[in-house]
Amino acid sequence: MARSKFSADVLRRAAIPASIALAFSGIAFAQGFASAVGTSSLYKTAEAIAPWHAKTKARAAELALVEGVEDGRFRNATDLAREALRREPTNAVALRTLGLASQGSGKVQQGDRQLVLADQLTRRDLPSQFYAIERAVGRNDIAGAIRHYDIAMRVNRESWPILMPVLVAATSNADIIAPLATKLAMKPQWGDPFLAELTAKGTSAPNALLLAQKLRTLGQPVGADVMSGIVSNLVSQKSWGLVTERAVAVRTQNGDRSALVTDGDFAHAGRLPPIDWMVTTDGIAAVQPGPDTRQGVVLAYALTPGLEAELARQIVTLTPGTYVITGTTGALDDAKGAMAYFRIDCADGGGQRVTDRANAVQTPQQVSARFIIPSNCGGQWLQIRVKSPDVDSSAGWIDDIKITRQ
Repeated sequence: MARSKFSADVLRRAAIPASIALAFSGIAFAQGFASAVGTSSLYKTAEAIAPWHAKTKARAAELALVEGVEDGRFRNATDLAREALRREPTNAVALRTLGLASQGSGKVQQGDRQLVLADQLTRRDLPSQFYAIERAVGRNDIAGAIRHYDIAMRVNRESWPILMPVLVAATSNADIIAPLATKLAMKPQWGDPFLAELTAKGTSAPNALLLAQKLRTLGQPVGADVMSGIVSNLVSQKSWGLVTERAVAVRTQNGDRSALVTDGDFAHAGRLPPIDWMVTTDGIAAVQPGPDTRQGVVLAYALTPGLEAELARQIVTLTPGTYVITGTTGALDDAKGAMAYFRIDCADGGGQRVTDRANAVQTPQQVSARFIIPSNCGGQWLQIRVKSPDVDSSAGWIDDIKITRQ
């Protein structure tokens, strides 16, 4: 009860400007303070055995502040902290505790001065960094808050589970992206774990993409796995305009800017899934050299009798209208080729199926299908699928996937 009351006191004290209050919501200095301080009867025993020891006295002051009863809590913490400071005037833990007790007693400005001094004495006191973050947020100083995030996470890995989720959530506000990119470009130790957590748990894929773009401008592009995760989140959040921009960028890099399919010849498969092909991982398909040495690579497959399966898929963003999709096919090693076809499902609008096996027209050299994209279908999953004959195994390949608008 005492600890939750202390948290409420601190949160009421923080006058956080609206422009970044939501970005750093959950920063809860008091929560972090309590997590960092913890509780331990060992310190109480040590304080009884060695009351002259400044560090033990400072720790006792911390515990009095967090665990003490409401009546006299701030007074007791103040007395213990002052005793510690008399023995060791540069004890940052005692000074920080004294500052918090001053603020809890209504002496806000005095407490601020004591807390700032505690931060100046050492950067390794985690609760002081929590307070410095809160103080920077209260001044609308985003860069300052991120600087203290960096200090806390560099000097104490135990702060990561406390601070990293808050910083990930804060990326939902675009105001923090530029200063955050500047800090990440310096390659802090926590940078890669943060980007991984951002990809897994971030709520704004557009802002995550903006962060990646700024890092690239600063000469520190994110890894392929991070960028692929960001694109996957753009798809799940249905940010189709940004997905299209990324697809055009990849196709331009591949030398085929005007294509409506990414990497239709499989020369760069897996560069940036799901914009690029995601080949099935169950062993039935692989990108490999084609049977004709002039052909380059193809998507090859081998199926047991009667098997119908997906070979590969990618996300496309076709606008409403009528299209034709084509692909070149063939058999491998004198085996029978399977029936190849394309399945296209809307990635939104309830997953409406656009085309399937019934639409496929196949010759020994080509498979094609005509289809219509409806108006409520901003993104589409394009799948390459095959069906093996019922009595024979099959092995073949498919290549040169193209979509043209009619």
